[in-house]
Amino acid sequence: MNNIVGMMLAFAHRWDEAVEQYRKTIDMDPTVWLPHLNLGRALEEMDKTREAVEEYLKAGAFSGTSAEALMELRTAYEACGLRGFRESNLKWIWRDGKDGTWTLFI
Repeated sequence: MNNIVGMMLAFAHRWDEAVEQYRKTIDMDPTVWLPHLNLGRALEEMDKTREAVEEYLKAGAFSGTSAEALMELRTAYEACGLRGFRESNLKWIWRDGKDGTWTLFI
C-alpha cells in the first residue's frame, strides 16, 4: 500500500514524502523489488544518484535481473560518473550479511 502512496507522491514531485513511503514499504518486506526500484527513481530525482544505484542493485537482485532495473541501474551508474557498466559482464551482487552492504561485481 505504501508503495502506491509513494508512486502518487512521486507523480506530484513530492520526492521526500515518496521516499518515506517507499522506505516504509521496504521495511515491511525488504525482498520485494518494486519499492527498491521506485525508491531509486525518487532518489535520483533528488540528485542522490549514488544512493539510487544501491536501490537499483537491490531491485535487480530481488527481481531476478529485471530488464527495467538494469536500465535504471545503467542510467544512474553513468550519471554518477562510474564507467564501464556492461550488462553482459554483470555478475550481479552479493549481500554481506554482517553489515548489510551490497556490492556490484563487474
